[in-house]
Amino acid sequence: MKKKILMSISMLLAMCFAFVSCSEDKNDVPETKTSVVINLETPINIGENTLTDGVVLLVNKWGCTYTYTIKEFEKTEKGYKAVVKDIPVGTYGVIAQGKLKYQSGGKEITTDVKATNDNVQLVEDMNKNSISLLLHVFTGKEGFVISEVFFRGTKTPQGKQYIADQYIKIANNTNEILYADGLVIMQSVFINGNKHNYLKDYRNEGFAADAVYMIPGDGDDVPVKPGASLLLALNAKNHKTVNPNSFDLSKADFEFYDVSTNNYKDEQNPGVRDLERIFCSSASILVLNMQGNKAYAIGKIQGTKKAFLKHNYYEAQYHNEINGKLITQKAYFLPSSWIIDAVNIDMQDNPHDWNILPISMDKGYTYCIANTKDATGVGKAVVRKMQNGKYVDTNNSTEDFTPKATPTVK
Repeated sequence: MKKKILMSISMLLAMCFAFVSCSEDKNDVPETKTSVVINLETPINIGENTLTDGVVLLVNKWGCTYTYTIKEFEKTEKGYKAVVKDIPVGTYGVIAQGKLKYQSGGKEITTDVKATNDNVQLVEDMNKNSISLLLHVFTGKEGFVISEVFFRGTKTPQGKQYIADQYIKIANNTNEILYADGLVIMQSVFINGNKHNYLKDYRNEGFAADAVYMIPGDGDDVPVKPGASLLLALNAKNHKTVNPNSFDLSKADFEFYDVSTNNYKDEQNPGVRDLERIFCSSASILVLNMQGNKAYAIGKIQGTKKAFLKHNYYEAQYHNEINGKLITQKAYFLPSSWIIDAVNIDMQDNPHDWNILPISMDKGYTYCIANTKDATGVGKAVVRKMQNGKYVDTNNSTEDFTPKATPTVK
């Protein structure tokens, strides 16, 4: 799942304020004036909301900028609407931005939104003038996708299971350099095929994670070239020295290093940067779900890490269907607007009647095994398809991923 971006917000602002008034030569500005209806539509997965700090700018080729604040808009069923009068006919670039406040996961969320259209024609007949802009959540990390998840591990020559070689890959699916600083990588607390009646069920509102790790950096420390990937290894070492059937991950970009609170200690490669552990429900080290019935996501936390840890803690609770005992799963909740991409992984024979992700993130699933008795998925990965040099991204992992695929690091 990818929230598409036309330009960076900094570039948009620079363009806006470069044309705060008309150029000195106004002779070419048309004298004919017209009116236009501007509709700002809010994302459908956000629900009831309030748009604050909203501003819409119309910039024409003569360097004239017309600015309208959200106070001039009226609330509608789909968003906000305004009728702008006395504006010269011509071609305009339109920029809208603001902050949306809404409820998700039982808490108030604030997120940045924006929209652009660089070729709007305004004609003299005002009945033909209408501008509709769909506001998109802006995280500054759009364009990244999860390109591969290797969670099944490998077999040793002796036929024993080996899981230390798990990894995740994320890729830049744009034509420009992106910076991965601050990107979070998550595993879901919910399990496909393990249906429960949760007391507070936020599955349709966002992503509940039992593991949250962050790529460190100050904003420009982790550049990713167009089409390039970052390899995130559970253990960044040459696994072939232990298991000839495995891979050399010693040159991974990052590793999931955990300081354990029990006797299970993690290995650390001093030559590979550590991901920052924000939260993990495991008291020892992270292990990706081997059965392949959880979901994975990447996103961007809005606000500080301290605020996130304080306000986004979530206990997924349900009563055991047999003995009635209250079961509590510790997690952190991220609203849909903070999620950049997600992939739902399940076993092929599961009924798929209990979605652990909102359909806005993923309408389907991908897999490595058919059921718990299927041993053929060992050594396999789920790998995102490519088409015309780009990763396929339709928000449907059934269509976007090749299941039971050969790992790309092999």
